[in-house]
Amino acid sequence: MQNVLRSLPVDYELIFVNDVSSDRSLELLMEERKKDKNIKIINMSRSFGVSQCFLAGLRYSKGDAVIYMEADLQDPPELIPILLQKWKEGADMVHTIRTKRKGENFFRIFIFKLAYKLLNLVSDIKIPQDAGNFKLLSRRAVDKLLELNEYDPFLRGLVCWIGFKQVRVFYERKPRFAGKTHFPLWKSAEPMKEFIRGITSFSVLPLYFSLFAGFFISFGALVYLLYILVAKLIGMHLSEWSVISG
Repeated sequence: MQNVLRSLPVDYELIFVNDVSSDRSLELLMEERKKDKNIKIINMSRSFGVSQCFLAGLRYSKGDAVIYMEADLQDPPELIPILLQKWKEGADMVHTIRTKRKGENFFRIFIFKLAYKLLNLVSDIKIPQDAGNFKLLSRRAVDKLLELNEYDPFLRGLVCWIGFKQVRVFYERKPRFAGKTHFPLWKSAEPMKEFIRGITSFSVLPLYFSLFAGFFISFGALVYLLYILVAKLIGMHLSEWSVISG
């Protein structure tokens, strides 16, 4: 990362957000900061999750363009010059699209592709399929995103929803360099929570479902109440749990 940035004719800052890691991440970052004055560290007071950490980093950023990414070395820093070139050409947002996801099993990839398709089917916006948390945002896009001040944000949807000129860059995602994901598909609730955030944040379908479900339940209760009243009036025998006494 640093080698790529140092090779570019730009001023830069590296903001690392530590989400209360359980390893030596914070210690290593503190050591690196002594060597590079461009490194800044945000240490979260508790575990807030991926989206909130990205937003914390964006909130403290100062650049005219901001690139955010995960620190597991699967997304190539070598792509940064291309993202910056797209920004210089007028893009406010550059999505990176993964054409291949090396090191991930077929079933996991299939589930995520299906989730994207379902989100785009029911949502009011279109989220680029296979676009992860590796993007460039212009300063005005960052400012508009932070103005939303979402409590439980679905970041992949929000960055699309704010509009502006958006373009795409394609690449092959590498396997993890080391360690294991904190969000395995079946052992962590985070992937499902992220999917639910997307459905509830950018689709009126859950609202309509609740509305119609409530209507039919209420209508059924009203019909049953009328049945009990009529049955009582005509002397029909009812079960003991009837709410109207004889």
